[in-house]
Order: sequence, then C-alpha cells, then structure tokens
Amino acid sequence: MSDDELADGLVAWARAELDEVVAGYGHPPKRHTQGLPEVAVGIVRRSVTDTMPGVGRGGQQTMFDLRSCEMVVAVTPEPAAERVGQLRDMAGRRLVALRGDRTLGGRFQVVSPLCEVDYEPGEIQADDGSEMRGFTLNLSVADVVAAF
Repeated sequence: MSDDELADGLVAWARAELDEVVAGYGHPPKRHTQGLPEVAVGIVRRSVTDTMPGVGRGGQQTMFDLRSCEMVVAVTPEPAAERVGQLRDMAGRRLVALRGDRTLGGRFQVVSPLCEVDYEPGEIQADDGSEMRGFTLNLSVADVVAAF
C-alpha cells in the first residue's frame, strides 16, 4: 500500500465514522477550502521492522512496513467551550473505534491499538489564515511485508 493510499484510507475511515466531518485531506492542506469540520492525515515516519507497537513481534521472521501517522480533526473555533466538548467527543469516538477494529473496516492489515490524542495547541491558524480548533490523533498502521 502506498503512503497516499494509506492517508486516503484513514480519511475515509474518519469520514465514515464521524458524520459531522464535511472535508477530508490525505495530506496537510495549505488552504482549507472544503469547510469545517475537517480531517487531514499526514504520514510522519515509515520504517520496516520486526516489531509493532501494541502488537509485538509478528511471529518468526515477520516484517512490518510500519507508518506513523497524524490525523488532525478540526472544527470552527467558536464558541470555545462548545467546540472543546465536540472535539473531546470526536476524539473519544476515534479511540473506541481503534480499540474495537484493528483493521479499520478492512482498510488495513493491522493498526496498533496504542495511540495518542493531543489537544495542543488547541487553536490552529492555517497557512491561509483560517482559524480552527482541533486535536491530533497519533497512530501506527502496518502492512505485513515478509514472513520467512
């Protein structure tokens, strides 16, 4: 699976699960033209390894093509208290979904149940000047690439 296919698959998963999301990007966008709430995915790191976080060793001589990903979910910034509550709810639903489905609807071979939600910086100003409030979900997705 290519990085673009992985990013698009994560966007599709988020949009299928979060009805309120109206826009999706398989990359960190420079301009936000599709409206809010939105989801954007970036591939942070890629490695081939014999161990995957939360999965462990894949068995004798199994190798993983492991990608560390960031999924940013953003909403309009105001009213702040309401938007923070909305983001916490959306993040909670993402965490429950990750624990309950290790393939994210059959989109991937394996997704680590270990993940992190980061609410900082909270308020985001995009390159195009648009303002939003969001969270980042850090997660790991892998393909099994070799089993000797």
